[in-house]
Amino acid sequence: MPRLMRAFDQVMFLSARADLGRLFDMWLARRLHMKNYSIIPNGIHLEELRSARGDFRAHYGIPAEAFLVLCVANYCDRKNQLLALRAFLRADRADAVMVFIG
Repeated sequence: MPRLMRAFDQVMFLSARADLGRLFDMWLARRLHMKNYSIIPNGIHLEELRSARGDFRAHYGIPAEAFLVLCVANYCDRKNQLLALRAFLRADRADAVMVFIG
């Protein structure tokens, strides 16, 4: 894995947290003293959300008063977007719209 990580010009991580379990890649990058990485947070900063442009709903015809259920993930069986869709459909909410971004 060290050779593979060094083969890239830039490596992206979803968190700055590093441990030997779930976040081994970041732990390894630090152990190797890598400098060529960026962190794309797996979450939001509320201030950025407050300043976001409001044209997404208008662009996709989503009413302003509708609840927006957002699912952001890579499309794969492991992420189980189908389960999220089934749960949304079972809720049978006429006042909500589900959006998938992957």
